Parts: sequence; structure tokens; C-alpha cells
Amino acid sequence: RHWRAFLLARLQRRPARRAASREDRTWALAAAGGALLLTPLFLLALYPPSAFDETLYHLPYARAFAATGGLPFLPELRFPVFPQLAETLSAALLLVAGDVSTHFVALLATILTGGVLAAWAGAGLAAPRGGVPAALASPFVAALAAALWLGHPIVAFLGTTGYLEPLLALFVTAACWAVARWRATGERAALALAALFGASAADVKYFGLFFLAAVAAAVLCPPSRPPADADPVGSRARWHAAATFLAVAAAFLLPWYGRLVALTGNPLFPFLPQLFGEN
Repeated sequence: RHWRAFLLARLQRRPARRAASREDRTWALAAAGGALLLTPLFLLALYPPSAFDETLYHLPYARAFAATGGLPFLPELRFPVFPQLAETLSAALLLVAGDVSTHFVALLATILTGGVLAAWAGAGLAAPRGGVPAALASPFVAALAAALWLGHPIVAFLGTTGYLEPLLALFVTAACWAVARWRATGERAALALAALFGASAADVKYFGLFFLAAVAAAVLCPPSRPPADADPVGSRARWHAAATFLAVAAAFLLPWYGRLVALTGNPLFPFLPQLFGEN
């Protein structure tokens, strides 16, 4: 009787094991295929730095940061100071490798943006199944979203250079995804992430301020499914969410933009001197 029960249990486990084994093989093949498709981008990233902005000030910023261990004002450059979050990441790589290594900051940001788009697209068109993340419930849609991004020529070019746009695209995409998730679920963590990513986009480039303002405008509109402890019809919850967003965004904006004011008196240096005074 015991042996019969044991054999019956073993036979019942076999289909589950076969399914798990097939799933493992599927993921292994997908990972191998993804690595093969990304190989051209990896090879392009190994090309020596030659882009205009990259050699004019992005790499000199990173080199000065790595050499001094600080964030010096560099008056000999065409733009001596900017929001410089991206260059600090490149400086970290310059401490251990050459200037080509800085391209992998942009490459990693490009790949991560594809991942965010895949997760967002899959979650938007398919519901979770049995606790599996929503993006996995629609693998074709997720893969298509990533492919449309990674297959664009300008993305392939900028994603293998020292330009700022790949990091800007990553933070903007992540901020939009987070605010969309907050509007759908009311999760406080998603709201905080939207502020963090939006502010980080502005810390990479002034153009990120536009997207930060756009995400903030989306926060002011009430979510479709507000938190349980919020007033679903009044404006109190809306303004509370806006205050939370502003506080988190300010925490990540003030270090960079406060530095700009301290060094130049202009938070948008060198732009709008008619508003902030001559540089």
C-alpha cells in the first residue's frame, strides 16, 4: 500500500516536472536569443569615443570627476557645469577602465529601457496568471515592445556612445510607467518611484524637467483606483499625493540644481540669463 502511494505520487509529479523543464528550456533559449541579438550593440559600444558632445564635455566631465574625486567647476570647457548625474556614473567606470567603458552606461540604460517597455506592454494587455508577473502572461507583446525600441537605428547609435539620451530615456520611461501603475493601483511606492525617476531624468539633462512636469500633471489627476485610505471623490487625496511626489522629487533635484545655483546663480545655467542674470 505504501509503495503504491509512493509510485502514484511520483507519477503525479512527472507532468509538473516536465512543464517546469519545458519552461526552463524556454527561458534559456530566450536568454540565449536575447544575448545573440544584443551582440551587435555590444560590438558597436567597443568603438572608441568620437561623437561630438561626448568628446567636447561629457568625457572631460567624467575624467575630471574621476581624477579629483569631486565635482569641480570646469571653466575651460564650453559648458563648465550642467546637471551631471550621467557623467558621475561614467566617472565610476573610468576609475577601473578606459574611456570606451563609459559607453556601457548608455548601453545598459538602453537595454533596461527595453525591459521596462516589455514589462509595461505585457502588463497592460494581459492579466497575471497564477502569481506570474503580468509581462510574462503576454510574451509576444512584451518582446514586440522591446524590439520596437531596440531595433530603432537612432537608439542603436545613441545607446552605444557617451551621449545622455539613453539615460534620459530610461528615467523618463520608468517615471511614466510608475505613474501609470500608481494611477491604476494607488500604490504609494509607485508614486515615490515616479518622482524619483522623473527627478533623475532632470538630473541627467535639463530636458528632463519637461517630463518631470508632465508626470507631476498626471499625479494631480486622481488615479482610477485610489488607495483605500484616501478620499476617492475629494481633492484631499490628490493634493496629498502631489505633496508626496513633490517631496521625493525635491530630494533628488536639490543636490544638482542647488549646486548650479551655488556656482552660477542660475539653476538653468547657461540659459535664460534675462531671467536669472548674466552668467
